[in-house]
Amino acid sequence: MNDPLFLLRFIQQHPTFRQAEIESCAAVNGYEVPQSFQYVEYSHESPFAILKLDEGVDPQALVKRSILSQYLRFKNLVLW
Repeated sequence: MNDPLFLLRFIQQHPTFRQAEIESCAAVNGYEVPQSFQYVEYSHESPFAILKLDEGVDPQALVKRSILSQYLRFKNLVLW
């Protein structure tokens, strides 16, 4: 079964620290990086990232302590 994809939106500040903060939040919650989640798409130029999360990862717990993320949503979109 495919792991679910999530759209993560960051605030427009501190672009070089975003990835480190999410990985730190994952470690605090006991998730191993990169085994429990990985970035499918990410750029410092964009406030958006697409994450692939393992089934055991709680997406809300991943961003609960984050100050640089605005929201995390299940990505069931078709982009055209």
